[in-house]
Amino acid sequence: MSMPALSRACSFALLVALSLPSGAQVVNSFTVVNADTGADITTARTAGSVSLASTPRINVRANASDAVKVVFTGDAGSRTEGSAPFALKGNSGATYHPWSPTPRSYAITATAYNAAGVAGQPLTLKLLVASDVVVARPTVNSFTVVDADTGKDIATFNGAGSVSIATTPRINVRANASDTSKVVFSGSLGTRTEGAAPFALVGNSGATYYPWSPAVGTYSIDATPYGGTGGNTTGALARLTLTVTGGTAPPPGPNPLSHVYPATAGPDRNPHKGWNSGWGIAQPESSVGFQYLAWRDFEPSNGTFDFDKVEQILARAGSKGQHFVLRLHCDWGSADETRCPAWIYNEVGVRRLRGDNGKALTDFNDPRYLDEAVQAIQALAQRYDGDPRVHAFQLGVLGCWGEWHACGFTQNGVKYEITDASKNRILQAYKTNFRRAPIQGRYPWREPLTSAGFIGFHNDYFIPNNGHSNDFDAALAAGGQWQNGPVGGEVPPRSSSQADSEKAALFTTATGRTMIETARYSTMLPHAYRVDATSAYYPAYMQLHRLMGYNFRIEQAVFAETLGAGQNLTVRLDGHNVGVARLYYPWSAQFALLDAQGRPAAQADAAADLTVVEPAGAFSLAAALTPTRFVAGTKYRLAVRLVQPGATAAKAKPWGLDARNAYILFANDLPT
Repeated sequence: MSMPALSRACSFALLVALSLPSGAQVVNSFTVVNADTGADITTARTAGSVSLASTPRINVRANASDAVKVVFTGDAGSRTEGSAPFALKGNSGATYHPWSPTPRSYAITATAYNAAGVAGQPLTLKLLVASDVVVARPTVNSFTVVDADTGKDIATFNGAGSVSIATTPRINVRANASDTSKVVFSGSLGTRTEGAAPFALVGNSGATYYPWSPAVGTYSIDATPYGGTGGNTTGALARLTLTVTGGTAPPPGPNPLSHVYPATAGPDRNPHKGWNSGWGIAQPESSVGFQYLAWRDFEPSNGTFDFDKVEQILARAGSKGQHFVLRLHCDWGSADETRCPAWIYNEVGVRRLRGDNGKALTDFNDPRYLDEAVQAIQALAQRYDGDPRVHAFQLGVLGCWGEWHACGFTQNGVKYEITDASKNRILQAYKTNFRRAPIQGRYPWREPLTSAGFIGFHNDYFIPNNGHSNDFDAALAAGGQWQNGPVGGEVPPRSSSQADSEKAALFTTATGRTMIETARYSTMLPHAYRVDATSAYYPAYMQLHRLMGYNFRIEQAVFAETLGAGQNLTVRLDGHNVGVARLYYPWSAQFALLDAQGRPAAQADAAADLTVVEPAGAFSLAAALTPTRFVAGTKYRLAVRLVQPGATAAKAKPWGLDARNAYILFANDLPT
């Protein structure tokens, strides 16, 4: 179950009743273990207590000498442990898997077995977890100014501070927050949301802080922290008044003029938006590629993760060179096929259920399955969270195709349901481990996804005039979850006659536009709906392609056309987002003056956060360019670019992205 950051004043009592059958193995006692450190907290035979104030993540070990197996049952979960230590929630070597119990009463039974398979007397542990829980309030404790070139802290302030840019002209500001999952910055530099620590004013990539080159002056920087379950607890706003000194402001330039550029519907290809590709099929208009990742390929043996295989999948046609969407999955639809690794059944003991129709289904509610799935998610995140190629990771692992449903599977007339507890376990594993990469869920109208917060969604039944697809669109329109992450999906398999009829509805009526505008899709894998330039539907197909996601249009650029000696150029670019969604990725804006050879004679970053620009929302990019090597009487071109952070830096390892995937074009008729 998802739990907020807590300051717990919790305790539980261990009540043990013991009866020893002759000649059988027995559970002698229970030991509560700190799952984070592996240290024993307390051992009890008949009664005991423990405080969870400093140990919110625990496990319980059954102490059974000479036993070869211990079976746990009860309302804390069922599990079979085939070797010591016999841990209620499992372990990996000396590492105990964590359990954060909800405040209530539990009955846990442990039965030990000897080598002959003879069971001893079951031992029952009655576990009462107190409900005295205090939710910690997210707090911004201070602000630290960072040297963006070295990553080193310069100074930490509360309320007000001063920094000189004479020796550190490129800086960033970090909000030092506790019990916080998100910080929203506002003030002099506009609004920006940081969803993971370090909470950096102008963003970061791992340990690399993006640079801000402020002019001399005073700036007001506000930071509002959010935490708790789903990030719904709001902390108090903290304000830093930062005075920047140490530089010499160049003299102002002449009066600026407003320049207007012809509007267009948008480019044929922009990153993170439009009809995407995948399944081994490349499409020239696509910047995003979708691929499935079978768990058996990713983890062929328990604990061994094959990242080379992942890279091979990403290098397939349809995703090579593009930002990718990846879904880890186990069962492949309603077919009698599993793409889980064999060891999860043969070694771990997860059951493969046989249904009334003769088909099979993995028991996704088995705690052992969930334990192993969480470890696979953690491994995937350790390698790919923050990878510049990521568009989104989908919440897979559970159900048919990883879509969190069981294909109507029944046993003895009883429908199999994936429990909310199982869904919450996987949801929290993704949210905890993927802190920078967007994640997407399947059903915006079903809990626990409806109120999960900070996730996008994917509709894998994108069909015009279809009830399921309409429900998906309506749920996102009503709940507004599209603001939390990108919305995408794919068209399901269609026959030729179905596709022909549905393409007519999609491309010759307002249906397609309505679908995209209602759910605010950023991407969609068209499959049978895809058409090429020879089709009469192609203009409408490309119109919907450009409609998806963000679409930034310049309304005017304000700057002077001539400069005198020693003058700086102040430039401001005003525009609107004419797309249906936001840009969910913190890309950088830069201005430059280019000479005849395209070399920058002056360059400056624009401190702006385009991720907060809603559909129809306005934005402004501004910077002051200080000439460094101007030649009198020479004409220069003013250039602006929106680039993926780090795209212009020297990289020890190439990203593997197409060059066209590293920058954003505007919806204007401009040379590129």
